[in-house]
Amino acid sequence: MTGLLWDMVRGRRGQFGLTLVLAALATAAAVASPAYLGAVEAQIVAGRFAAASTVERTVELAATVPRLDVGFERDATPRLAGPGLTQVFSAEITMIPAGPDKVPPADSRRVGYRQDLCDHVVVVAGRCLMGGMEVVVTERAAAALRVRPGDALDLSAGTYSGAEQIYRPAGASVLLTVVGVVRARDGAEPYWCGTVGDAPFYISRSTLNAIDHPDETQHLAAYFAPRGVPVATLPALRAWLAASGAQKDGGTQLGTRLPDLVGRIDADLAQARAVAPVAAVPLAALSWALVVFAAAAAARARRQELGVVALRGVTGVRRGWFAAAETALAVLAGAPIGYLAVAVLGGRYADPLMLTAAGVTTVGALAVAVAAQLRSAGRPIAELLRETDRRSGHWRSLTLEILVVVLAAVAVAQVQARGGTLSGVALLAPPLVMLAVGLIAARLAGPLAARIAGWALHRGRLVTALTATRLARQPTGRRLLVLLVVAIGSLGFAATATDVSAATVDQDAALAAGAPTVLTVHGTTRSALLAATRAVDPEGKFAMAAVPLPALSSGARPVLAVDSSRLPAVALWRPGYAELPPRDLAARLQAGPAADPVRLRGTTLTVELTLADPSTVVSTLYAVLAPDNGAPAVAVGFGALQAGRHSYQAHDPACAAGCRLVALKIGITTAIGPVCHLTVHRLDADGTPVDLTRHWEAAPSATATATADGLALTLPSTSRSNAGTVRPLDLTAPLPVLSTGPLPPDGALGLFDGDAATAAVAAPLRAVPGLGRRGMLVDLERADLLSTDSGEVTEGQVWLAAGAPPTVEIDLASRGITVVAHHTVADERAALGRRGAPLALRFFLVAGALAALLGAAGIVVVAVSSTDAYGVLRVQGVSRRVTARTDAATALSVVIAGVVAGLVAAVVAWATIGLFLPSLSIDAPRPSWTPLWTVLVAGAALAVVALAGQLASRRRR
Repeated sequence: MTGLLWDMVRGRRGQFGLTLVLAALATAAAVASPAYLGAVEAQIVAGRFAAASTVERTVELAATVPRLDVGFERDATPRLAGPGLTQVFSAEITMIPAGPDKVPPADSRRVGYRQDLCDHVVVVAGRCLMGGMEVVVTERAAAALRVRPGDALDLSAGTYSGAEQIYRPAGASVLLTVVGVVRARDGAEPYWCGTVGDAPFYISRSTLNAIDHPDETQHLAAYFAPRGVPVATLPALRAWLAASGAQKDGGTQLGTRLPDLVGRIDADLAQARAVAPVAAVPLAALSWALVVFAAAAAARARRQELGVVALRGVTGVRRGWFAAAETALAVLAGAPIGYLAVAVLGGRYADPLMLTAAGVTTVGALAVAVAAQLRSAGRPIAELLRETDRRSGHWRSLTLEILVVVLAAVAVAQVQARGGTLSGVALLAPPLVMLAVGLIAARLAGPLAARIAGWALHRGRLVTALTATRLARQPTGRRLLVLLVVAIGSLGFAATATDVSAATVDQDAALAAGAPTVLTVHGTTRSALLAATRAVDPEGKFAMAAVPLPALSSGARPVLAVDSSRLPAVALWRPGYAELPPRDLAARLQAGPAADPVRLRGTTLTVELTLADPSTVVSTLYAVLAPDNGAPAVAVGFGALQAGRHSYQAHDPACAAGCRLVALKIGITTAIGPVCHLTVHRLDADGTPVDLTRHWEAAPSATATATADGLALTLPSTSRSNAGTVRPLDLTAPLPVLSTGPLPPDGALGLFDGDAATAAVAAPLRAVPGLGRRGMLVDLERADLLSTDSGEVTEGQVWLAAGAPPTVEIDLASRGITVVAHHTVADERAALGRRGAPLALRFFLVAGALAALLGAAGIVVVAVSSTDAYGVLRVQGVSRRVTARTDAATALSVVIAGVVAGLVAAVVAWATIGLFLPSLSIDAPRPSWTPLWTVLVAGAALAVVALAGQLASRRRR
């Protein structure tokens, strides 16, 4: 029997090779999804870890322990022994110059030990640590303290006296020798993670133990490599986090926000795993269908051979082996080839999901192929010898077609009822919709072709008549039509999903960035940032200052303060962000008259006031002044207040060139109970008085009333930090905001100083540039005037429009604004493109291309298995030219019908299911014309394959 099998293979090498290639292609198509998904998962983890902040990629523990105590290190080391973590231990003490019995904090020195320090620094001068009683100094500290190698430092441990605000000696003095000046090899290296260990003076562990000191701060940090951990390690990492007590949102026994990072990774992985099967299912179905198609075509070609075998009395078992062995061998030989092809391209060989997909596909393809062969071998002998087709195949059953249509409708309804959850039957919705359209098209193709044939015969159009008659009578063309409809529909659906996903990423990137380019600046003040930005762009055409406001609570909407007059020209606005145009929104932010700020000029401030009944309140007075040159605001103290009417003076050069009076702050107790009553009679700078009759704003429950005798203040003691703050009313309340939702019931909006101001929604927004679908916008200048802090900016921004000149950063630097980061929409697009759903949706295009390739393979199968259907007609005088044109027209007709119906299937599938894919929504951008052109190009390629196949088949015959 084995010899007979090899004889069959040699006798039908072309058919065997075609089945082998189709089996390999089917396996490759099935394995492509898990292979791509595995690569996507690895990219998600690596991208999330690379983009995570230091605190999210580290875990740390710290404690203050007595000298030579190793208990903390012993207990903490196993606690931080998580998967993929590298540990670094450090310890730190505070030392002061030996001799004086008290030292101010400015003269203290932080001296510490850090594990493997010399492997992570560059020696600028001298050498690194080698022996005892040696110390190396950071480059910045060496420059500030004028320390160089060879210097001797006579130091002793110090302890801080909080009441005196000084350091006192806490141990015997030691003499440390400076042996080197160092700097970090890479300041962004994870090794430098943690809150302790950044001391300017570093010593060895033995030197630290030898120094006499009462206690030390020990710190153990564990960090991940920039690419994080393998995907396979994530379950172990989650289990370790749960066992260690770490929780999301910073609620943790460990110093880390790693659970937040793992949560984002899990969300991305879930999205990717939800998207990939939507593309993989129709691909797998097409693969099996193609194998069945090829097996059926092979069985159809072998009908006479099987009939002769049956006629000679071969038993049923042997006939089944004879019919199925050749196809089974081709499938079993082709499956490993397809698996290895994908494994080599993807660099993944023993992936469990890939092996499972390959096994399921191979078993399924083998089962359907053998079943098709056995079904053919089991037909009656007369039917096999006559090579006739059954007129009632199960695949053509009207009941089965109705069932497919009903299942498609149920799947679509389930998707929409579940709000877009693609699981269970809903996961089959796209291929079921395409298959339903394909079956309907095939059902309509027969009667339509018959009508065309009759019409053509009456008009003497022979080629058209023969083509339509062949399509109406032969089931192979209709089967191929269903296959092409699903293939083209899959490609169209995939191209549309990819196109809309890319447009959604572009849209979200513009929303997240806020402007074409965003510069991040540090080390300045809000007033200086406003002034510099306006000086660089005096006409307000391309530059805008922006500063985020701190949130009053963890669940509050993020707030961004912007120079609203420039918002329309700089920010990236879409019509869907708000009902009003940007210019009107900017006007809303500036609505309401603004009072003139209180301006002062002078170095001596004098205040005359009367304090009534100070027995229950211990009071001090400060004036918060914001210099006009953009320097940070300062609080100038007038000293302790005394009962009765007195004058107080404060000297400070902050107002020498002019400043703004931000607020008066009276230091009252934070305990609830006493009420402070005082009257300010006079306030002047170098003799120039301030108008006290203007409006003043006090904290809630406090009052500030202008009287004939001055400004009368009633300040109840409360737990609020601003209970004793009184400020000139620079703006009429409430502060206008643009918000994506309602304000809190009390209308409170947190300002830069952490206090709350009364605000009101001036216009609703659906999205906020730079913040997303949830947030608020306020005017930066108004929010700055209402805040009583120093005005310093920890993370300010300068938004630039597309036409901004390339010298903006240089111009800002010349005005004292240091740019520390440069972010564009392209950067945001790249970051969003590394998320789970966008990465997984790219597989749709791969799956669509593979589906089109499977469609081409189906055309080849039909061409290879086709027989001469026009022999009798040529005997009757029909020329070969007519039959050749008929073959070409038949092939092209099936392809054209498949492309048209496939486009319909793609449109129906997208309209009913497409927008429920993860990362997409009902307000996603409309598809462009790219998917249509993709389908048309694929259709043209299939037409070429069909014509080439027919030509090759005719030459073979």
